[in-house]
Amino acid sequence: MIYAVTFALAFGLGLVGTLGARAAAPRLGIVDRPDGFRKLHAAPIPLLGGAAIFAAFFLALLAARHLGRATLWTPVFRGDGLLTLLGGAALVVLVGIWDDIRDLRPAVRVLFMTVAAALMYARGYSIASISNPFGPAIELGAFALPLTIFWFLGCMNALNLIDGLDGLAGGVALFTTATICLLALMLGNTQSALLALALAGAVAGFLPFNFPPASIYLGSSGSLLLGFLIACFGVSGSHKGATAVALLIPVIALGLPVMDTSLAILRRWARALPVSCSDRQHIHHKLLDMGLSHRTALLVMYGGCIVLGLFALAIAVSTHAQTGALLVALAACVVLAVRIIGRHEVALVKTRIVDAVHTRRERRRCLTASHVAAGRIARTADVDDLWQLVVDTARALQLDAAEMALRLNGRRVHRSWTFGDDADFEEAAWDAAESAHHGPGALWSAVYPLTVDGRAVGSLHARKSTNGRALGPSVPHALDMLIAALRARVAELHAAGPAGPSAGHAAPPGGPHAGGDAAPEPPVLQPVGDAVDS
Repeated sequence: MIYAVTFALAFGLGLVGTLGARAAAPRLGIVDRPDGFRKLHAAPIPLLGGAAIFAAFFLALLAARHLGRATLWTPVFRGDGLLTLLGGAALVVLVGIWDDIRDLRPAVRVLFMTVAAALMYARGYSIASISNPFGPAIELGAFALPLTIFWFLGCMNALNLIDGLDGLAGGVALFTTATICLLALMLGNTQSALLALALAGAVAGFLPFNFPPASIYLGSSGSLLLGFLIACFGVSGSHKGATAVALLIPVIALGLPVMDTSLAILRRWARALPVSCSDRQHIHHKLLDMGLSHRTALLVMYGGCIVLGLFALAIAVSTHAQTGALLVALAACVVLAVRIIGRHEVALVKTRIVDAVHTRRERRRCLTASHVAAGRIARTADVDDLWQLVVDTARALQLDAAEMALRLNGRRVHRSWTFGDDADFEEAAWDAAESAHHGPGALWSAVYPLTVDGRAVGSLHARKSTNGRALGPSVPHALDMLIAALRARVAELHAAGPAGPSAGHAAPPGGPHAGGDAAPEPPVLQPVGDAVDS
């Protein structure tokens, strides 16, 4: 009877509190304004849903205490347990309201969330050990604090990130708390059952106003509060039963926000973006892009929550062998879901890994080439040897072309090399207009002045196709090392006298980069082709 009374009180207070919050929020300026990107609602929407749920939850507990048997409520109100929960939840709600008003930086928000988690740890809400089916429990020792904080942050952020569709975060929290309540009753944990039931009632009272089209939003205060309380219920349940099961059940019940958060982290990591960077590629956005209406997409997500909740409860009452089979089935469902809604993220991660491997190999190859060139250059006897060294380095760096123009001791030298000179390929076409038809990439080009005593005596022109990839620093860095050694050797040859054998290769007067007295300059980067637009 007391369970029904607790739920009914929380539900009624949730209805009344939400009505009050919806009326008060516009006067306080706590509203969500459309931005034309992620926030597509037509008019500002109140954001005080979290405050309404907070008030309904705690007032329902206090009211129900006087209506039920004292023995049933003793675990809930023993010591200052409820005050601890109230204080931590109040801190989270205030931070959320502050975020709704001022749009806090992610680092500031995470800092306050960490403080709230640490305070709960200090007051006994800790994950001190993990149950072990093959032996005694594994004591975490010094790892208890970071794991507890990670648990709280994970739950809070999972609910916060999925709160992008009317009724979604509230519905996920409702099904999760219902699952936790049933599990707590199975384990004989009266405290967690009553707390979860009170929260479920408060959320149920809020949802009619949040169902599409919503007239009030949870806001950061609501999503963070729900994640915080679910984290508390999980930790509280771990004190009464097997820790692994007590923590695994909320994780499975929160499977949708956990998957959505994981995909968002992978997506932003693959794009080298901050985790806090928002986008429109969450699971609910993808369902909407498939042509589903807001209500249909929401019901699909609710169905997923129910299935995951049933999985969680089945695992809680199963034997070890049955648990293994259920986890395999759950993993198969996750893989199938990722193949359907996470293909984009998988492709992005694959591209990021391939690019990282390519960049590492290129850096190693370029460093080797530059060091070999620096070691060989002292043994070059004339311009012919210098040019051969340049060609060998160009091959090692996988350049597409190199061209050297040099005026040394009154003689002009002009040499050029393209990738096609080394194989049975036609000579590369370097015309900028034509290069647009050779693929999505562009040509990277740099001109390096060669100087002697501050006077320009020539230049080295290097070209490389980017093939649609970012060039990275490896090739320019290797060329910088080559040019430094080349300038020093050209100065030595200039001081030694006439160029000797290279005279026979003199270019006509006025050839490319034939001379001039300009001071040395850094290389001029010349993007050619598709990438000329900056």
